[in-house]
Amino acid sequence: MRARIVIIGTGTTGLCLALELARRTNPLREPVLLISGGESASTELELCGHDLEGKGLALEARHGLRFWSGLWASTGRDPGWNSCGLLHKELWEDDPPARKRLLDLGASVRREAGDVIDEDAGTLLTAKAATCLEALAREAGAVVRTGEVALELVTDKGKITGVKTSGGLVSTSEVVLAGMRGATLVPGGPPALNRKEWTEFGYEVNEALAGEATGRETEREDLFATNQLGVQAAASAFESHFEQEDPASSDVRARVSGDLVASPEPNGELWVRGLEQAEEEAAALAEEMLGSVWLKEQRTRSSWLADDERPVIGRVPSLEGAWMACGFGGQAGLLAPACAEWLAEQIMKGQSGWFSARDCDPARSSLSWPNRAR
Repeated sequence: MRARIVIIGTGTTGLCLALELARRTNPLREPVLLISGGESASTELELCGHDLEGKGLALEARHGLRFWSGLWASTGRDPGWNSCGLLHKELWEDDPPARKRLLDLGASVRREAGDVIDEDAGTLLTAKAATCLEALAREAGAVVRTGEVALELVTDKGKITGVKTSGGLVSTSEVVLAGMRGATLVPGGPPALNRKEWTEFGYEVNEALAGEATGRETEREDLFATNQLGVQAAASAFESHFEQEDPASSDVRARVSGDLVASPEPNGELWVRGLEQAEEEAAALAEEMLGSVWLKEQRTRSSWLADDERPVIGRVPSLEGAWMACGFGGQAGLLAPACAEWLAEQIMKGQSGWFSARDCDPARSSLSWPNRAR
């Protein structure tokens, strides 16, 4: 097969990019092919919100929030987005550093007593988002082969000429490595990134509410009650939310309380994780807030970040026709729409205006590549 562009990686970034590129090409003459990099399907519920500390990519994050919140209305497909808002409890004595800039961008960030509320934030059910994006990409003309795995990049004199896959050889002059699995195919190895891990704790909400005699209801309400709902009404909303026809009508609120994040999943469980803590510290915080008797299971999540905590997006140094998009940390869903739009414009037209490309450049001096001069 011959493809105009091969995207390696079937996560949120790869699927967003397949959709953007397919919309910009003629599928009969310039097919866009999406194949797997060998990554496993993610079922996590990603928490998406503005960066109130002002570390950058504010416009990109704003674009991502608008993309997900408007996708159902514009396409008629459910992307698994819950526009629930996000409460940061007493994290800043004064206004968050980035609040003025976010307000200038049109963000709804307000202060209420000692709390800061990001009304644009929400949760993204990544499995549902993948299903939605895959269907839209196919409708736009992209060829999606989720069961086919990329094995090796084929090069000639420093240029991409094809991709060896589990299904055979695909001839192409341009490849996008979307995610760390794809990035490992770069000859000589990917850029040096740090693996960040955290532990999440799953609570059975119904069991938790059965113990009303424990006297812990107030603490539980502080963590995940929604608006003026009591604990029982909040738990009911958690369980029923993903069965609703319109997620925008839900009162569910993912919450940040001190150093904990709490968010619901479709099976009715409430998942809690620490923001920066080691497993033991996060477990202690979760137990302090919710107790241990209702703990059903725990899981470990991981992500990849560069030392400067910025993603790696752009041309692969010293390899003509190769692009990459990885190192998003836990923000792939939030930043993928802007990343995909910028990459699509760069690949097809060689230009794009508003994306913070310099901060994410794979050739930036703060990023180390093995066996390659920067």
